Amino acid sequence: MIHSDLCGPVEPATLSGERYVLTFVDDYSRFCEVRLIKKKIDIVVEFKNFLKVNDTVKRIRCDNAQEYVSGELQKVARDAGVKIDPCPPYTPQLNGVAERMNRTLFDKARAMLYDSKLSKSCWGYAIQAAAFLHNRIPCTSINDHTPYELKYSTKPDLSTIRIFGCDAYVKVADTQRRKLDPKSKKMIFIGYSSMGYRVMDPVTRRVTV
Repeated sequence: MIHSDLCGPVEPATLSGERYVLTFVDDYSRFCEVRLIKKKIDIVVEFKNFLKVNDTVKRIRCDNAQEYVSGELQKVARDAGVKIDPCPPYTPQLNGVAERMNRTLFDKARAMLYDSKLSKSCWGYAIQAAAFLHNRIPCTSINDHTPYELKYSTKPDLSTIRIFGCDAYVKVADTQRRKLDPKSKKMIFIGYSSMGYRVMDPVTRRVTV
């Protein structure tokens, strides 16, 4: 079973224009995945992509919001053999796992933005970094295991953890510099990706992986 919730709109929008956070929390491992979306209607596409990768999902626990009980999302779930299980109206406490996860992620993201002194428009990267860290921190609801360990049956590699907003130096390709130009460029670390780290140019605010 997957617990899911859509949080937003968040102001200001991210650098890419997203205003909503869509969370997927595995009931067994408490492993959390987040998607940043621009409009509520984008939830259908994100669910379709999520269910393609996670083909063992049988049920989605969510609130009674229109975006979850709409016919289009119901069709996506039905085609994937998944049951949408919405809570009764005005009872967010019955979707407590996802609601608490939202609060946890935003508390962590708020602290990281404050400590790093980055713009509030970087909140999306902070949310993603918060989810990455949550999955690698022992959780009392799963007997002090880490969500990552229960999901992948191996301990997470913590050597890659870095401080959000710290300085990061990226190598400049030989073809893009002259003999006496610096071999690296100073950037800002703003999170993790499947390829390694995510960094932002402090001048152009361009994000690269």
